[in-house]
Formats: sequence, structure tokens, C-alpha cells
Amino acid sequence: MLLVALVGGIGGSGGAARAQFVAGGSAPTAGAVGDFSGGFAVVSAGAKSGYMDRAGQLAIPLIFDAARPFREGFAAARFLGSKWGFIDAQGMPVGSPEYDAVGDFREGFAAVRVGDDWGYLDHTGAVAVEPQFAAARAFGPAVSRGAASGADVPLLAPVRVGDLWGYADTKGALVVAPQFDDAHPFVATAADATAAVRMGEAWGYIDGRGVFVVTPQFDYADPAPGEGIAAVRSGENWGVVDLTTGVVRLSARYEAIGTFAGGLAPVQLDGLWGWLDRMGEIAIPATFEDVDGFSPDGLALARRDGKYGYVNRSGAFVVAPQYDDAWAFADGVARVQVGGMVGYIGPNGAFAIAPRFALPRA
Repeated sequence: MLLVALVGGIGGSGGAARAQFVAGGSAPTAGAVGDFSGGFAVVSAGAKSGYMDRAGQLAIPLIFDAARPFREGFAAARFLGSKWGFIDAQGMPVGSPEYDAVGDFREGFAAVRVGDDWGYLDHTGAVAVEPQFAAARAFGPAVSRGAASGADVPLLAPVRVGDLWGYADTKGALVVAPQFDDAHPFVATAADATAAVRMGEAWGYIDGRGVFVVTPQFDYADPAPGEGIAAVRSGENWGVVDLTTGVVRLSARYEAIGTFAGGLAPVQLDGLWGWLDRMGEIAIPATFEDVDGFSPDGLALARRDGKYGYVNRSGAFVVAPQYDDAWAFADGVARVQVGGMVGYIGPNGAFAIAPRFALPRA
């Protein structure tokens, strides 16, 4: 196996020096860890990175110069030297690690760069779109509109040709001509796909045919809106826009709005944070020092009196504020800091992996 061969070449001649890089034992307590995704979390010790499983065991050795979370069963990793590639859940390379930069897999494809040109790989590691674009971002979802609503929306990704952005399909053909000064991936809405684009200094949203559903008018528009509702800002006024109807609701009351999840979005009011509903009204009063969006577990990170805990959709703490730092739930667990160490808890607040890891790198 390639990974076994690579492990043998790392860490000097002594067995003790190599031990921390070998899979099967506990992840190194001196290592910094990330969020779980796809059943694994990145763990780093010294200049090397690998992956641990939900039991806190080192599942993929620390042999990579850099590593990113798993997406769609694959993870981007930088191998010996400076080239990027992808690995599967067994730690085996998928295709050849020969790229100068890569994105993560989304909708079955990942952007890759060779020299100055970007293209796309598929899940087999084969080149699906030859590198040819000045820049490329992730594919968005395909959408079936139904016979009464016109043509379906294919998988499309924002690509830059020269100085302008357009959208290409999975063969590399330009479906929406380059015309935007910036463009983000499509996200699914109720009956379509919508993407944030910028023309000049103004942001708006287009549908899967490249037609504006919200004309460019905002100084800020959420690049990855959730559930068909986007946070936007015009001047000093924050608000929300319904991406299906195009209805905009702005207010001078709000100081910032986050991304919607579970029908709610973080909102800042008078220096404190709460959550907003889809109509742009306060759903959970702004009484917290810091918050995050709701996870699929129905919990959201919140800070009160300098400590982090987790609240439910009523705004009540179900995991008491007790942590020096904490992160949102991902893959069913959340990273929390207790003193100078990091561990993982489940939705009931019990430790899934006890605090024994180093703090994240600054």
C-alpha cells in the first residue's frame, strides 16, 4: 500500500519517532483537531496531518503536509512536496496527486488547478473538464422544474474567463455567458437553483438560466443562502430577501445577519445576538454575546457570561454555558474547549471524545 510506504519514509530512523504517524492508535494528544465530516476529523501534529475516527483513534496516518475535511467520501490532501490530490475513506489516493490547488467535492466534482488553469475531476479521479478557466468554484445542484415550469437546471459551476464570471456545465461548456464581476455557486431554492452574482459593486441573484430573480442592488448578499432566504445589506440596513418571490425586507434595526438554517438566522441587535425568522422578525431575542446557526441536530452555539453552550430552537440552553470556546455541531458532535484542551460532545452534552487535544492553530 502506498500509505505504508510513505509512513516508512517519515519521522527519522527511530520507531518512537515514527509511532505518532501510524494508524490504529489514539490520535496524538499534542495534535490540533478539526470538525468531523464524513466520519473523520483532521488531526495535525507538528507539520503533518491525518485523520481520526469517531472513537478518537488515528484512522489515516499523519503523512500529509496539509489535509481538509471529507466531502462526499473524499478529502483533499497535500502529499509529500507541494502537490494536492484526493484520498478515500481508507486513506488511499484517488487519481494522481499532481495539482497546484484543489477545491472540495460537491455534486460529484472538484475544481483543480494546473499552473494557472482550473478544471474539474470526478469521483474516480479522472479529469472531467480539462483545466482551461482562470478560476473555478464548486458545482451547484441540478434542479428538476417539472414539465409545466420549463427546462431543468443542469449542474453548473461558476468559472472565470478573463476578468468575468459565467457558469459552465460538467463538460466545460459555458451555459451562462461570462458577464459578472463575481459569482458564487448555485444553491437549491423551492423550485429552482439560485446564485449570488455581482455586477459592478452591486450584488443580486440569478436563477439556473442566468436570469435575475433579484436585481443587483445590495452592498452584501449571502453567497450561500439557506432555505431560499438570503441575508442582504444595503448601506447600513440589513434584511432578508425571499429568493422565490424576490420580496426584500430591510430594517435599520439590525447590525448583522447570518445564514438561515432550520428557518432561523443569527441576527445582531444592540451589540447582542439572537435569531431571525424567514419574515425578518425576531424569533429568539438578542440576549447572547455570540451565536452560530442551527445544526441539523436542532442546536445552536451561544455564549453568555463569557462561556459557550448550546440552545434549542426556543432559545433555551440544553447544554449549559460552560466552555471556554466551542464550535457548531458537525456530523453529530461538537468541538469544545475545556481549559487548554479540546474534546467533542454529543447533543446531550456528554463527551464523545474526552478533552485531550491541543487548541486549534491561530
